[in-house]
Amino acid sequence: MTLDETRAQESIEIAITNAITRMHILQGKNRRAIISEYKEWLFQNSSLEDVVVLKSDLE
Repeated sequence: MTLDETRAQESIEIAITNAITRMHILQGKNRRAIISEYKEWLFQNSSLEDVVVLKSDLE
């Protein structure tokens, strides 16, 4: 795995951890909204290859 891929993976892990933490805090429509936003990452077999990383994001 390259350094850029490692950084992208770390960013994904941070985003998912944050989303899960927020899901435990939020209630009602706010909780449903965050679950809807992250459902593809949380409930499907996503991988690093599924995430588009723009070159400008890495600079």
